[in-house]
Amino acid sequence: MAEVFLQEQSDQFSFTSVLTASDGLDALNQVDTPAEFFDCIVSDYQMPGTDGLGFLNEIRERYPNLPFILYTGQGSKKVIKQAILDDVTDYVEKGVGREQYEILSERIRKAVR
Repeated sequence: MAEVFLQEQSDQFSFTSVLTASDGLDALNQVDTPAEFFDCIVSDYQMPGTDGLGFLNEIRERYPNLPFILYTGQGSKKVIKQAILDDVTDYVEKGVGREQYEILSERIRKAVR
């Protein structure tokens, strides 16, 4: 759903959507220079196989400079604190309505500057 609304926000965005962190890592590994092909990762917290923090840690090990935005409805202070400790680029809580996508869109732009 986020992808649809983000495309409405700007035609500057293009997406590679995957369902799991493992699929995300596979997508990154399929290109010679992932940091040049992918400008930013936007990840949910809850996903099959691992959570967004586990995915963040995998990304930081392999691609330490690739921007990573945690976009989640799991807005607990514990998750936020751990994400910050794990060097997340930004954190956006899911909400109701279009405003959340406007915020996410702006945070993506800021992260890839």
